[in-house]
Amino acid sequence: MSVIEFEDLRDEIINSMDKKHRLEKIYQLYTRGPLAIKYLREVKDILKEDDITVDSCDEFIKKLESSSKNFNKILICIDGSKESFDAADYGINLAKLSNALMIVMHVLPQKIRYAYDDIDAIKPNIPATPIKGVVAISKQEVQMKWFNNIIEKAKKSDVTIQTDIIVATKSVSSEIVDYADKYSVDLIIVGTRGRSGLKRMLLGSVASEVVKYADCPVLIIK
Repeated sequence: MSVIEFEDLRDEIINSMDKKHRLEKIYQLYTRGPLAIKYLREVKDILKEDDITVDSCDEFIKKLESSSKNFNKILICIDGSKESFDAADYGINLAKLSNALMIVMHVLPQKIRYAYDDIDAIKPNIPATPIKGVVAISKQEVQMKWFNNIIEKAKKSDVTIQTDIIVATKSVSSEIVDYADKYSVDLIIVGTRGRSGLKRMLLGSVASEVVKYADCPVLIIK
């Protein structure tokens, strides 16, 4: 969820004259996660004469503050899509709020590994070839095109960040889940769709699998 969407929801709450509708939207804001704390406080300050609104905001703020304290390591999965970069932005803000370590990862597809392995199997002693360099080149591209911008944003927010690029030996979702287990991640953040632009692609084949099998909470960013 973008800053503009948070602000729009906040403004809708403030401008609503229907208390039931207002409370429904406050709950909707709460479900957006710890970053909603800032906007719930703004709602509470502006509508301070409305005891029901203030009490509702206070309740949700306490819940969100309590949950965010449990995040020490946050894993963000980047695939080059706008949604994954939105997930990174959300992760930076959440890591700052939680004083957590932010880990940004990308999973290179299996076909890169297969090309690399095939060459080694056929001619294991030959010098590096263009095919052998595919992995290194792919990692450099990910670092330069995607990670460097995220790292810069994280540093501006005083967020500690690590990056990692792995070559898949199985499905992308399995790699993400196993990585989270290996490094004791407290929260995984992923976008809702992949680079294909098909809404069902990432949600069906990756995000839903991560949600299903991960031992830690998973946050899906639309």
